[in-house]
Amino acid sequence: MDRALDPQLLLEALGRHERLPTPDEIGEMLARAEINLFFGTSTEHDQLLVAGWYLHSIAGARAGFVSPIRRRQAGQVSAHIFDVFLQGPAADESGRGQNLRYRVAAQYGYLVGDLTPNAIALASQLPVESPSLATDPGQAALHVGALLLGLSRRQLRASLDRLAAETRQLANNWDNLDDSPFGPAVATVEGIRHLSNYLTFGDGNSGTADGGSSSLQRAANSFRRALQAEGGAEDTDSRWLAALLTDLGEDLASSSVWAVLPPDLHPTVRALVMAEPPVLMFWPPQATFLRSTPSPLDPATRRQVLAFPTSAGKTLVSQVIILSHIQTSDGDVCVVAPTHSLCREIEESLRPRLGLLRASVTNAGPRASSDQSTPAGRVLVMTPERFASLLRNSPAEFLSRFSLFVIDEAHMLAERERGWGLEEALTLVHHRTMRTEHRIVLVSAAMGTDAHIASWLTADAPPLIRSDSWRGPRRLYALFNTEWDTSNIAELPQSGKALPRKQVPIRGVIRLRRSTTSITAGSFSEPVGVKVRRRTRAGEWVPDGGTPQLQLVVPLIHHLVEARRTPTLVIVATREEARQLASWVAQLLPDAAELGLLADRVQARVGNAHALPSLIRRGVAYHHGALPTDVQAEIEDAARSGQIRCLIATATLTEGVNLPFKAVVVASLGYGAGPSFVPIIDARRLVNALGRAGRACRETEAWLFLVRHDPFNESMFRDLRQEGSDLPLRSSLTSDEALHEFAAFEEVRAMSVDAVLRDNGEAPNGFCAFVWRLSETFDSAGNPLDLDGVMRVVQATLAWEQADDLVRARWTKLVAAARDAYERTDPVKRWRFAQSGASLPGALALDAVRETAMAEVLRTPAVTVSDWLDVLLGHGRLEQILALPENRLRTFRPYRTAPTSKALDVDILQLLQRWVAGDELEQMGSAFLAGIQNDDYRAEALSEFSSGVFEHHLPWALGSLIAWINAELESRGELLRIPTALASYVHFGVATPTAVELMSGGVRSRRLAQAVAAILGPEVEELREQLKAMGLQAWRTQFAAHPAELRDLLTFVRSTPKLLTDLLDGQTVTVPVTNLTAAQSGTCALQLDEDGTEPHPLVVVADGAVIGHVASDVYNEVAQLLELGLPLEVVLDHKKEALSVAVRADSEP
Repeated sequence: MDRALDPQLLLEALGRHERLPTPDEIGEMLARAEINLFFGTSTEHDQLLVAGWYLHSIAGARAGFVSPIRRRQAGQVSAHIFDVFLQGPAADESGRGQNLRYRVAAQYGYLVGDLTPNAIALASQLPVESPSLATDPGQAALHVGALLLGLSRRQLRASLDRLAAETRQLANNWDNLDDSPFGPAVATVEGIRHLSNYLTFGDGNSGTADGGSSSLQRAANSFRRALQAEGGAEDTDSRWLAALLTDLGEDLASSSVWAVLPPDLHPTVRALVMAEPPVLMFWPPQATFLRSTPSPLDPATRRQVLAFPTSAGKTLVSQVIILSHIQTSDGDVCVVAPTHSLCREIEESLRPRLGLLRASVTNAGPRASSDQSTPAGRVLVMTPERFASLLRNSPAEFLSRFSLFVIDEAHMLAERERGWGLEEALTLVHHRTMRTEHRIVLVSAAMGTDAHIASWLTADAPPLIRSDSWRGPRRLYALFNTEWDTSNIAELPQSGKALPRKQVPIRGVIRLRRSTTSITAGSFSEPVGVKVRRRTRAGEWVPDGGTPQLQLVVPLIHHLVEARRTPTLVIVATREEARQLASWVAQLLPDAAELGLLADRVQARVGNAHALPSLIRRGVAYHHGALPTDVQAEIEDAARSGQIRCLIATATLTEGVNLPFKAVVVASLGYGAGPSFVPIIDARRLVNALGRAGRACRETEAWLFLVRHDPFNESMFRDLRQEGSDLPLRSSLTSDEALHEFAAFEEVRAMSVDAVLRDNGEAPNGFCAFVWRLSETFDSAGNPLDLDGVMRVVQATLAWEQADDLVRARWTKLVAAARDAYERTDPVKRWRFAQSGASLPGALALDAVRETAMAEVLRTPAVTVSDWLDVLLGHGRLEQILALPENRLRTFRPYRTAPTSKALDVDILQLLQRWVAGDELEQMGSAFLAGIQNDDYRAEALSEFSSGVFEHHLPWALGSLIAWINAELESRGELLRIPTALASYVHFGVATPTAVELMSGGVRSRRLAQAVAAILGPEVEELREQLKAMGLQAWRTQFAAHPAELRDLLTFVRSTPKLLTDLLDGQTVTVPVTNLTAAQSGTCALQLDEDGTEPHPLVVVADGAVIGHVASDVYNEVAQLLELGLPLEVVLDHKKEALSVAVRADSEP
């Protein structure tokens, strides 16, 4: 266990006292308390709590009496002690008042200890209803104090408004409330309101900062009044809280967004504090970094590397860089993230903040998008493949538009399959912008920052590199070992002449590492499985069955999910392990009725035979890259909302997607055993996987389990305790496997001048294609490179920076060979090969397809999507495309372990036609895959094929093919053109322009897109306007849209953001209204109708009755406005069917 159980930290925080436990004793008691919490056994807290209150007093000591370091350490340890107490049954038995005192004390300790996210997490566990000021003044003050310390703006605003109403009633009975029993509480609550106002609005009442200190001063005065009040002598709670907040006030203010960011970035500050979730304070590493010199926000800081661990706030820092750039610069921002899921998450988190800067964010769409122009929006979010594609298509235009490039999860540069594609594109951007004002920011939690990175990214100056080991939630590092219980071996009954057999129980032991020398252990009372041994005729005992090794972890997962009610992510090496383990866990859990609708939606997408829907009904799901994209998104959304309690996933989920799990169990690192073991989850993926546990602001601690089936030794903890900073970033071209491929290729190249056009392995293929694309890019721009010019760009790669002289010499020869092949190739072919983004052997094979497809296009007329697919992909051309080296899924096997020689004879083209026609997977499987008799495997195989081939490989290849043929048709003077949207029809699996427009615009559900097209028509002019006119309620009923689909439609129809910004600037704004029933104009109110399913309608209310609904195109902005809790003046203009909305000028925020 890190931090709070570190012996040195405990010693420095506690000191030595005869009446207190020693640091070692406290460490052991805390570790034992954590283990007891896990197993649900009781803990004696008395000695711990005595030490906790002593450390609390040290944390609160005045400057000069105790060193700042000791205060911080005392705060951390005392907070940990109180936090552990709050998690146990004793806290519930202590009563609400005592519970609040421990909670506030823990929050105070975390804040003094520079662990702000943990204070926020503790506030999230408070009940919504707060105590009454009239009956429990001290507890009422503690409740809003806990909300303030947790920066829970929405709950705090509601509680403060309710207490303000109570205060007005109490004032009717007292001449001076300060002299009443409520005096300390009223003054403390008043100070909390002032301090909250400062954190939200700075020192201006309308969201503008005037540079003064009035809000802070009013807060300090109120807390002083609470401490000095004549009345309420028995209210020690309010006075204690006032003293704590007096001590914390300046620290909270100095960490506030208003204090950390410079005054000229006021619009950026407002975008941070006003959007949901609000950012009121920066965490220590964020504040330190943003205040550093040179400033990361300075446009002159042109290259940056941020290497913060997960839950240290790197995402917010990158957002601040993006927002400040949008505010101060004309150029747009390109954000690159490894997965579509993470791209969508980034897009959704940036949208409300950018709206306050009158800017927008757009997802650039899939690599296979038929539109190769860059979409509108000040910020574009895209995958590495889309980034490379758009850059290849028009590098000059791309670089003239974007002036800031943010590469999230930058450690993917080291990935074998995708790393070189990103490095190639990033190298080109870096090389071409060394002397311009373009900026590049790399962000990662899983990479070290060695000299190679600094040298690679040096432009006019070395890059700004910042790394930090700080994180919010503490980590509990645990091993789950399975051990044979040889003391309880049982003889199994024998029948006839059968040889003797024995059954050995397997114990599940949890070992918690709390320091470099101390380990605390606990075990399950019941065996987690058994192993059976049989005696041979030679007298040896050999394995003879028992519990499968993977199944031994099921009791651990079940205990976490069911007994501890802990949201749990389980990482496994393979898809089959994910499916099997999820099935075992689900068998032990009850049905969850609330998940029926989600299970039905997934079932409609993947079919009745698929295993996933039945698992979801029990709160369990599995996740891997072969599932349909929209199903992955459904599962991720359900995990975020807490509906999915246990998610079992392969390492694809670990790439930065933020899901709220308290525990991560790494159940397997690979497959096979002994010398045949194949590692899948390497050190970098393990660090990423473990980083999913204990998300900041949601949890104060994270359980990290590594499952090992070998005899225990202390070195097993080494894998668990690795940090991203321990993992130097290596280019994928310098891996052992890549270097072996280069060495083998050198021998092949010596025997053939056309060797670069053959399939020589992933690394040589990628390197040769880079040289080719590089040459063509500069040729097309009218600025051709000679061999030396190409070498200069190659030497600008990270790979070159990290390679030794022997490898560099080998690559230099390879550059010359690739360049020679390029110069000997027809210029049109050069362009084709470069434009496709394929490897050279892949492009060569695709060009062969083009030749026969071109003849068929000229020979056979085509009108419909189905016609064009037959023309382009018929006569074996589809099979040629599937055989490209870029694709690995080419056919179907009758069962999971069947060799490729037993592949089924499936008409893939007709299968594709049904996919584009909109058939669901179950229909397609029944019609085309009868040779797969296992229903579950048939559904899984078709799901994997449709995701890998129909949604990704084929649209990419088809897009290149169409571009090549259309270019040739144009050069011949032909009027005929192939519809460029054909690749999008294939990617989305739909056949109408309406459906393609919806899905290109962010609607994830194929079902919904087809339902809209069926009702509104296959090709709709002004689709957004028609949908907007229908509104939320009509979407719900006519399209049978579920909540996630409705949210996608709200995003699709949204108008350009301006309402909230205008309102905060003091203007009166107009909000359009639909379904108006009022007969005349007048004053009314806006509110969320929380009856029914989400998203809840935004309604207009007058005299207690609903008289209209907020129009769908401004729904998101108005919802954001209501989240702020600003006092509004709302007037209905009946004639215009619109509301006039303004912030009440006579009110305090």
